Amino acid sequence: MVVLQDAQGLVFWNEYDIASFQPEFRNRWRAVHRNGSVAHRPTPPPAGPWLPLGRGLVLPQHLQHQKDSAGFPFPQAILDPVPEPPDPNRHIYALQSDHKKRCVWKTDRGDRIEKSTSAAQAAKTMPEMVMLKKGLYVNRHRIARVQRRHPVALIILDNGQVYTVTDLGNGLPERLGLPNLVHLEPRCEALYGNYQLREWPFPLVEASADFLRQTFATARQLIAHLIFQRLRYIQTGDTREWSNSYRGFWYEWLKETLQRAGFLEEQEMEWEPPEEPEEVLRRGARPAEMLYDLTFRIFGHFVLDYELFTFREFGFQASHPECRLIGTTRPDVLLVCEKSEFAEWGMRLHQEFGVSLRLLSGQPSALMTEFMAAELKARVHGPIRILAYVDYDVGGWILARALAKQLKRHGIQVSEVVFFIHQDAFTPEEKRLHAHPLPAGSAADRTKSKAWFAETHGVDGRPRGLHADHIQPYERLRSLFLKHL
Repeated sequence: MVVLQDAQGLVFWNEYDIASFQPEFRNRWRAVHRNGSVAHRPTPPPAGPWLPLGRGLVLPQHLQHQKDSAGFPFPQAILDPVPEPPDPNRHIYALQSDHKKRCVWKTDRGDRIEKSTSAAQAAKTMPEMVMLKKGLYVNRHRIARVQRRHPVALIILDNGQVYTVTDLGNGLPERLGLPNLVHLEPRCEALYGNYQLREWPFPLVEASADFLRQTFATARQLIAHLIFQRLRYIQTGDTREWSNSYRGFWYEWLKETLQRAGFLEEQEMEWEPPEEPEEVLRRGARPAEMLYDLTFRIFGHFVLDYELFTFREFGFQASHPECRLIGTTRPDVLLVCEKSEFAEWGMRLHQEFGVSLRLLSGQPSALMTEFMAAELKARVHGPIRILAYVDYDVGGWILARALAKQLKRHGIQVSEVVFFIHQDAFTPEEKRLHAHPLPAGSAADRTKSKAWFAETHGVDGRPRGLHADHIQPYERLRSLFLKHL
């Protein structure tokens, strides 16, 4: 038996039922059952009856027209079938001790009781029998699936018989040669978790409505598979002209496919996405907008959380290059401007002092940060300092630190984040007139405001903030900047 993993958990396939093995993403191996089912292993398959063909392994008797039973292509070759050896004990699926400690032989032909021996004694003569728990042994060749149902695990045989064991299995994983009863190691949540990513032998954007509706239960799952399929096309050398933006990906891959799958209504097809993803989700958003925003969040999971690929590997290009500029003389100093209103003076500081510049208009775009990190790496060989031209309040400080965190994720060392707009930069009159209360609309807002106030002491000991817009004229801002340059 070969242990694999699919959407429901661990599966156990007979070697002679596996039509093909093929190396896939990150050295994961794809297995195709003779019935067309697909499952995976995070490591190469064990030694078995398969014959090498191309980059994979096959059983010739399960190939038709140079394709395996799931439709994945293989090179043309003349290979003889591999005969399956007899398995004389396969009809015996379990041995179980009854209340009189007699052995009950559970077979496809019916049960029989042997009075002179126990299940443990009978199992000693049959190496294919594995103990599930005291007094119960099953034929490892008949195990079809293991599913976790906390706090137990279900051992499901190929005839539908189900046995229950404790979650830890009392040593059962070791007896089966497994790390546990839940997953194979090494594991990746994106590949084996919610998304169940896999390759397909045809473009999903060309799949029929019936196939899409039967295969994908949620829009999230379908979007994830469309992202993964395009990534795999690029990785395997498909050189066609790909859309290089979120907006282009929506039109080229998502829009019609989601509609055909039943996740997007006909009347929503006219909706046009904005240029920047940060502008999408808002209160009362339309269904198409919500699906568009879901796409960005899935990209975030894949790129930032699971690190399956980068935006550049996917073929995306960051828009607005004027919002990220590398300094000519001080590229290791990064001036971060929170608002578009700060852009003009930020640009003047960039030009006068040769520092790098990042202009924000809300949360920093992970896509743009990835491109800027690559540009910084080409010019800076060491840590950088961030000088934050942001409001003296919770939001401004969070944005600057979020950018620093993104840069660190891409290998840029950030030695410090300096907020040079602080309460000492304002006059007593400005504090009296312009201090504003901290966000307190939700529990999360109150927690963030409390933490910021504990660090900064607000405005003269009060939980207040100040907008950097009140630092005028330019020479005043320039002087504050120079103190920390």
